[in-house]
Amino acid sequence: MRDAFRIIKSFPSLPRLVVVDLDYTLWPFYCHSRSEHDYAELYPQAREILLALHEMGIGVAIASRTPTPNIARAFLLKLGLGSIFIAKEMFPSRSPKTEHFERIHRRTMVPYNQMLFFDDEKRNIDAVHLDASDDIILTLCYIFFVDEHFSTYFSIRSASIPSPTKLEYELP
Repeated sequence: MRDAFRIIKSFPSLPRLVVVDLDYTLWPFYCHSRSEHDYAELYPQAREILLALHEMGIGVAIASRTPTPNIARAFLLKLGLGSIFIAKEMFPSRSPKTEHFERIHRRTMVPYNQMLFFDDEKRNIDAVHLDASDDIILTLCYIFFVDEHFSTYFSIRSASIPSPTKLEYELP
């Protein structure tokens, strides 16, 4: 977990809340293609990062459109991660994840501009940004998984940064 602490502490400012998707963001499968009795596994770095965030006092929440939230909850419990999330918004939805974020915001009272969102689907990132009103500004991240390591492309949108900034980071 030391690597995750070192990497996270290297950033000049940190969010108050990190919001993550589940399928193909924390684990390499779709929940709805599995049974709650199946073995659950995470991407290699996911546990270390989640636990480091939690221990550093950074809130962690889930925004997932899974059609099988019962399976997702079962996997989180099997993985010993159920208690680290301060909000779990897991419900099927055809709409973008803006509804998930509204619920997370109401539950946590964390301002949108102090949230960081990780998702494997660019359309979710784009939809949350496009549906956001001027006072709902999120820091959005799109994760690509490659060879059990991930590169994160940060699209930072705020009033002080008129166009997206792209940073690339790869974990060892």
